[in-house]
Amino acid sequence: MCLTARTLGLFLILYGLARFNLEFIREQFDSYFIFGPIILSEGQFLTIPLFIIGVWIWVWSGHRVVVE
Repeated sequence: MCLTARTLGLFLILYGLARFNLEFIREQFDSYFIFGPIILSEGQFLTIPLFIIGVWIWVWSGHRVVVE
């Protein structure tokens, strides 16, 4: 079970990173989020929680104690 959770966490991390980077080359329309000097597209902004959840699952599943 722990391996399945780590696999899910790794998938979410890698998918989030890939999608965040692909948003740089995708044609942008008019959906932007501006945080001071940081300008993110809507797709980039929506992948940040995906990445954070993936990291949380990865860390959580690594700290679980499996009792047999």
